[in-house]
Amino acid sequence: MSFTHIRTLIERLWPGCCPADFDTHRITRFATDPSKRHSKSGWIRLFPDGAAVVGDFRADFKQYVAANGPVRSPGEARRIVAKAARLQEQQRLEEAEMRTHAKADNAAFFDSADPLTQHDLGGKYLHSRHVYFHGGNKDRVLRFHKAAPYFEDRVLIGYFPAILSRVTDVNDEAVAIHRTYLDPMGGKARVGNPKKLTMASAPLVGSSIKLFKPRVCNGLRTIAIAEGLETAVACFVLNGVPVEAATSASLMRGYVWHRSIENLLIYTDNDENGAGQIAGAKLATRAHQAGLDCRILTPRNVGEDWADVLMNSRAKEQRL
Repeated sequence: MSFTHIRTLIERLWPGCCPADFDTHRITRFATDPSKRHSKSGWIRLFPDGAAVVGDFRADFKQYVAANGPVRSPGEARRIVAKAARLQEQQRLEEAEMRTHAKADNAAFFDSADPLTQHDLGGKYLHSRHVYFHGGNKDRVLRFHKAAPYFEDRVLIGYFPAILSRVTDVNDEAVAIHRTYLDPMGGKARVGNPKKLTMASAPLVGSSIKLFKPRVCNGLRTIAIAEGLETAVACFVLNGVPVEAATSASLMRGYVWHRSIENLLIYTDNDENGAGQIAGAKLATRAHQAGLDCRILTPRNVGEDWADVLMNSRAKEQRL
């Protein structure tokens, strides 16, 4: 069966990201960013007649794709619309079942890990980045797993120590688990993608790792948002602000703050491709439109994030 119409749509939505082959029996995952091939947030579900549903689970986006062939009559058009509705309902039920399983699996996975301490490999990794911290929500949102399974394209590659971070929505309901895989010495594991999210039990848009609770700063209830775990904690170490981690630039763009927030600080990466800056600017626009005080803070040097800024400042202190 030819999938030209589906490939055309995927190339239009995510240029350069269409997978070489489609699995006709289950969901096919693929990257939506050609520079991040290991981050496969795109998906496609094929149906026997050539129709499909494509989407991006991080962007909470999906679109139905009709099968090949022109519509020849109003009656045929009505049949296609009815069929599309049935297929979308089937997809909705399948997605709901997957998310139910994901919720149970994620909870069991997180509960199977130990509290993160400064003496385990997770703590040593954070110490090496100068971002180990006490207090805040650390004991509730961070765990250390001695042997977390690592998969690539559904194939088990092995078991690695890992930092687990609880990703929750604006109401603090668990959505997914972020994993930072480590090597036996406490560095990042040498795998294709050492930072991964589990299957989400609800839309990821608006979610974050809530490392600290908001607090009043200069008379306004304040929270800061950064991209990664280490970057977020670095912002806390550098400036003492309560901070959350979005886990990626795309999720930073869609971040949802609690309704009590009056002041939002956005700590962006200084990416060469501008992805972090664009995400921060779009979030700031939404915050200003909602009436919040808002400020964007970006490292001075291209290619740096706030974890790099902290590392460089500590290295400079040691030389003095």
